[in-house]
Amino acid sequence: GYSHRNTHVLARQHAEFAFCTPAQSLERIKRSIEMFSKAGLNVAGFRQPGWDIAADFSLVEVIKQMGFEYLGGSSPNAGLNYGSQRVSNLLPSHFRSILNVPQNVGLADRRPALLYAAEEIVRKGGLVSLKGHYANLQLIPNTISNETILSLRSVLELFRREYAGKIWYATFKDIARRWIGIENMTVVPNENNSEFIVRNNSHCDLPDVEVNVMRRLQEKTSI
Repeated sequence: GYSHRNTHVLARQHAEFAFCTPAQSLERIKRSIEMFSKAGLNVAGFRQPGWDIAADFSLVEVIKQMGFEYLGGSSPNAGLNYGSQRVSNLLPSHFRSILNVPQNVGLADRRPALLYAAEEIVRKGGLVSLKGHYANLQLIPNTISNETILSLRSVLELFRREYAGKIWYATFKDIARRWIGIENMTVVPNENNSEFIVRNNSHCDLPDVEVNVMRRLQEKTSI
């Protein structure tokens, strides 16, 4: 967002895009991108402040119009999942033709519950997406503080202890690009069907994925 504030009488103060028209949302996003660009930062994805995304999901159409690679628009019970579940809480999934990367664990959760939730997601083969805020601790409980940093360290220690070498630590941008790349990858036989060719039809460079796909194909055909 641009200001992380909303002065609409019905909106929560921090839910910037609540009750905004598409034109108003577009203007705010353009201004925020300009601000990031001046700071030398290239913006790849979007997450709406305060989770509000407009009941008609018109904000999603604006996000697509602006060419964002992904949307981080959901938690288990907010954003795209407010009122009913529309996207996965475990893995990236598409909503209205844009990839959504979910947030599913909050640093404000009690530590035993946080560790249990993170491990359950890993066991299911999902994406553990932790959220914290740079904000006043009195206003937002999951702000970055000594307590939430200890919680984050506990999660990382769990991963190192139980899942060493099995977890990929990545940004939302990396996850989105990899996911889209895999979705756009095709495997085709050559002219005499003697071997397979992996074609990456996305703009993402995924040599490790291509090698892994080829290895699995070779194992399958040699049985």
